[in-house]
Amino acid sequence: MRVAVVVDGKREIADVDPASGSVELRGKRLPVKIVEDAPERVLLEIDGEQVTVEGWASGWATPQAPVDVDGERRKVQIEVLATDAKSARLNENFGSPRSEPRAAAEAPSPAVAEGIEVTPPMPGKVLELYVHEGDRVSRGQPLLVLEAMKMRNEIVSPSAGRVSRLRVKPGDFVPARRPMMLIAAE
Repeated sequence: MRVAVVVDGKREIADVDPASGSVELRGKRLPVKIVEDAPERVLLEIDGEQVTVEGWASGWATPQAPVDVDGERRKVQIEVLATDAKSARLNENFGSPRSEPRAAAEAPSPAVAEGIEVTPPMPGKVLELYVHEGDRVSRGQPLLVLEAMKMRNEIVSPSAGRVSRLRVKPGDFVPARRPMMLIAAE
């Protein structure tokens, strides 16, 4: 996926490859790993160097206000550039700022008659499960942690409702886009 990143008015184009956990910037491919992903704090390891970003809720396409990058205040904007059909779909889903957080690992969930299915955007192993069948959840609430490519990805609820048809438990391997649970509207 090709993105335009504007930091303090300076624009850079980067190719992000979530499948390999890397980013290509200025002709150089760098490995990127999420070390820690908290609600408004992300610790990244980029080419072996750790970078802390604070004030950017996980999943916001563009931060709502300036953020702190390793303690320095920066104004950041992200734009997904639609260079192919796949990127165009990503731009539709993640290309505009949101009023509510959305996890990076959250895929758009298909609606079904009984509610909304929660599916992972990539295959992975369920590390932690934060909810049980019958629990009430709010939109954006963390549901589980999925490990994919040695990165911890927090999957959040796409809507408010009640957890029904819980289909996973810690230790389960889940293929991409396979329903993990259903969120039934109340």
